[in-house]
Amino acid sequence: MDETPEDSPPKKKSLVMPAIALAAVLGAGSFGASLLMLGTPPAPATEDHAAQSGEEAGATDAGTETEFLPMEPLLISLGPRTGNKQLRFEGYLEIPVASRETVQGGMPRVMDVLNTYLRSVEPQELSEPTALLKFRLQMLRRVQLVLGEEVVYDLLISKFLIG
Repeated sequence: MDETPEDSPPKKKSLVMPAIALAAVLGAGSFGASLLMLGTPPAPATEDHAAQSGEEAGATDAGTETEFLPMEPLLISLGPRTGNKQLRFEGYLEIPVASRETVQGGMPRVMDVLNTYLRSVEPQELSEPTALLKFRLQMLRRVQLVLGEEVVYDLLISKFLIG
C-alpha cells in the first residue's frame, strides 16, 4: 500500500517557539511602556543643587518668600439625601508675603466661591477614594480665578470632615 500525503496524519507544527517569542515581545513592550509612564526619578536635592537653582526653604522659584494664610472654616449642609450631614472644611492658602493685603481683601469672594462649589458637590462624590485630591484641585483653581495664579500658589486642606 502506498501512503499518499492525504492518508498520513497531519503534522503538528510546534507552537512553542512562536509563543515564547510573542511573550518576550509583549513583556519587553509592557516594561518599556511602564518606564515611559513613570519617567526618570528626580535627582536627590543637595545643598549644591539648591544653591545653583537659587531656591531657599520657604521660597518659590522666583525667590519670593511665601506664607500660609488661614481661611475661615466652612460648615456646609449636605442636604436631606445624606441624613442632613454636614461638611466641615478648613484650609490655608500659600501666598507671597507681599500679596497678603490683596488676598485678605479678596477673602469674602474666595469664601463665596468655595461655599458655592462645595454646596454643588453630590454626596456620592464624597465617598470616592480620590475625592479629596479632586476637591483640592477644583478649589485651588477657583481661588486662582478669583485672586490670580500669581497671587495664590497652593491650597492646603487641614480639615475635611463629614459628620
